[in-house]
Amino acid sequence: MFRLFNFTRRPDNSPAMFSPEPDRLALNHAGVSGHRGLVAPLVDAAAVTVNPDTALAIERALTRLTGESFGGDYESVPRWYGWMGSHPEVSPAPGYDIWKGALYSQFDLNLQGFIYQGVASRIPLWAIQWGGVGPRDIPALDSPTTLPGHLQDFLDSEEPVVGVAVEGHARAYPVRILNLHEVVNDAIGPRAVTVVY
Repeated sequence: MFRLFNFTRRPDNSPAMFSPEPDRLALNHAGVSGHRGLVAPLVDAAAVTVNPDTALAIERALTRLTGESFGGDYESVPRWYGWMGSHPEVSPAPGYDIWKGALYSQFDLNLQGFIYQGVASRIPLWAIQWGGVGPRDIPALDSPTTLPGHLQDFLDSEEPVVGVAVEGHARAYPVRILNLHEVVNDAIGPRAVTVVY
């Protein structure tokens, strides 16, 4: 795997605050190499770069490798992930698991525990994307207090909820609450349930 980023750490081994700007020489080499296994790390690099010139350089490299172009701005990243999903014959280069773990550990050192050499995964590693928070940074809502719908006075009648029914028992979880927690651990009737939003 080519060295797209120079990863650095603070003296206490915590991730350095960095603006992840790939090495331009490595970008150029990736584009002319013809190695389509470099598509996945280039798309990951596009997802984290904040420099418009770098985004265009990544787009040029991706275009050389794939013959496709999606514009070269941050909005093109989902289209590139879609392209990878449509081309399962294009596998990431050897070492991609280590590289991606190192990239994401720049945001949160704990992420090295999720993506590492030889990690088993039911989905392609390229499909794992940084969501902006670290593991356990969003607390689950455990055993929330509930009340019958006709007694509540904080929801508008048109406010969206996620409804769950189990063996004749039902709950409605307001989306505005789920936005803060994303996971609810609850008991509905006789069953323990986990709701993921």
